[in-house]
Amino acid sequence: MELTKEEYQKKREEIINNFTQGFIDKTYNNNAYTMAIIESLIRNENPYNIIEKLVINQDILIKKLNEVIY
Repeated sequence: MELTKEEYQKKREEIINNFTQGFIDKTYNNNAYTMAIIESLIRNENPYNIIEKLVINQDILIKKLNEVIY
């Protein structure tokens, strides 16, 4: 589904408004992963695909953390 610029902006605002302002302030403009997830929500991506991305990213971060610690 292709959105017009106005539809895209409205959908973006609706989605961002569902998050706490603190979360958006801390992550939206400086966290590419948060921006990618919001873009996925705007495009009405399957929520299970979004959850899969989150879990995979978490596993990658845990692996990297373990490499640093051990």
